Amino acid sequence: MSGIYTAQSGAPLGVTYGFSPTQDITGSTDSGRVTILGNPQQTNRATLQAFNTAAIGAPPVAACEVANPSFGCWGNANKDVFRGPGINNWDTSLFKNMPFVEGRVRAQLRVEAYNVFNHTQFT
Repeated sequence: MSGIYTAQSGAPLGVTYGFSPTQDITGSTDSGRVTILGNPQQTNRATLQAFNTAAIGAPPVAACEVANPSFGCWGNANKDVFRGPGINNWDTSLFKNMPFVEGRVRAQLRVEAYNVFNHTQFT
């Protein structure tokens, strides 16, 4: 019996925003970053949200225009705000060597299974 177990953290993910109708709040062709209002890490794993949506908001446009009229509004978030879902994977194999003809010839019975516990891999 042999196997491979993979436990890997998720890929770093960022958060973007958009306005409808479109507004240019940064004063450039670059898109701004969101404003972090709290901890974006999801603490309640029972929900189907990848991050805490209440902790993220758009930059306050009116406040930015008053404070920095020439620079626009960028927000305070890093490029990568949180990590996405990780990988938890079990690959196993089971094999049996069977000798025939006084040990000169052998056959091998092999069974292999990938993602044995059928754990969903989002990435």
